[in-house]
Amino acid sequence: MALDVTITPALGHAVLFTQGGDGAPGAGYDAIDLRRLFTCAGAFQPGVFGANDWKVTERASGGANLSVDVAANAGMAVVPNSALITPRDFYLVAPHSSVVNLSSVPANTSGNPRVDYVVLQVRNQDHDGSGEYDARVRYLVGTPNAAASHSNPAGAPTIPASSLLLAQLLVPTGTTSAITNGMIRDRRPWARGALDVAESSATFNPGVGFQQIDSANLSRRVECSGAPIEVTISGRLLAQPSARLDVRLRIDGLDVTVAGDQRFTSLGVAPGGAQVDGRFDATFLIASPTPGSRLFQFVATGSSTSISQIQTVIRELDRAPASNGS
Repeated sequence: MALDVTITPALGHAVLFTQGGDGAPGAGYDAIDLRRLFTCAGAFQPGVFGANDWKVTERASGGANLSVDVAANAGMAVVPNSALITPRDFYLVAPHSSVVNLSSVPANTSGNPRVDYVVLQVRNQDHDGSGEYDARVRYLVGTPNAAASHSNPAGAPTIPASSLLLAQLLVPTGTTSAITNGMIRDRRPWARGALDVAESSATFNPGVGFQQIDSANLSRRVECSGAPIEVTISGRLLAQPSARLDVRLRIDGLDVTVAGDQRFTSLGVAPGGAQVDGRFDATFLIASPTPGSRLFQFVATGSSTSISQIQTVIRELDRAPASNGS
């Protein structure tokens, strides 16, 4: 084997030197080279950047009807190139000129609920043989199914290749005039990783047995990519002598477990019979969360304790779900 080998990727160029494409060594670059630049070798993952980018809602202008609005003009999106597994390749989709309205959604009079999807799809003849070079938003209609729900998308349509799932809709039977926001679940992933910050102004007295902490404000639904998730909860703790506060994290109604044991954090044991008036915080790390829409909740137990001024943070730690040994 040679002591030096020139890097020659199967697609694109190893290094970008100049513009143009006159065939001279080092001249020119391909579209995939530019896509590699913006993905920065994994700095982004498929998803959107801003809170309103490509968000799907009921029709705003003129009121709800059998259509949905897509905020395609709010920001950019990163869509995976399913035709290329190696090398890892993404498309950067620019904002549209206006909000997109997807109309003519079929009514549902089947007798069963129906799960539909809204996706952002990229077609590229060079890689997928589609005959097209474009990006488009699509409303995909599912098949009514008695078991269909948001948590069990039975009968949901197949998501096309090179697509980003934007929203999931549960269309009840008897829907004949309007798609409303109550039917729409946001399914947009996040190009720079999910981040959800929530606060509660309520005072919570846990008592005996684990009880949910402020379900109205601290039950958080987050679209997870599968990358590691760090979850923290903090606030003010008041504890009587010898009292103790235990906090657990639940995902989709189940306590987070490690090696078969329930994961919980014990906090605020009042030392020497003294009363505690201070801060508490707990951190939970989920190394390999199941991708998809996940419900995060917090429960606590602790007689003679109260917590207030609570803040929770749910944050993806990595852009790619691969361990780097840390």
